[in-house]
Amino acid sequence: MWPTNLGHILVVPNQHHENLYDLPRSLGHAVFDLSQHIARAIRATYPGCTGTSTRQHNEPDGHQDVWHFHQHVFPRYDRDKLYSSPPRRGYASIEEQAPYALRLREYLDESLLGSDGAPTADEAHRNTEFR
Repeated sequence: MWPTNLGHILVVPNQHHENLYDLPRSLGHAVFDLSQHIARAIRATYPGCTGTSTRQHNEPDGHQDVWHFHQHVFPRYDRDKLYSSPPRRGYASIEEQAPYALRLREYLDESLLGSDGAPTADEAHRNTEFR
């Protein structure tokens, strides 16, 4: 959606909650834990990535336009102008997305074994299902 920040990830719980206000505390913790894990994966595997940002919107005046709670995790690059550049029209092609997906999959497959100090699959997703 953002031309200079391809490879951004959505963390979306399966259980429906419209926004942050009605999200159960335990699910909020699980979303944060998984967002942190994804941010570490992005930072470690995307070439040139020098940081990450998360975004989550609530209600129309908060720019919410999807009425199911979710959190964005963006790769950040030096002078990327994420917040001042217009959104891309349409979605990135499979060819554009594939390198990011492959990097993340490899990192997550390794880290879910607990080798990097990140939460294991059981710790990150205890009592919570994610898509």
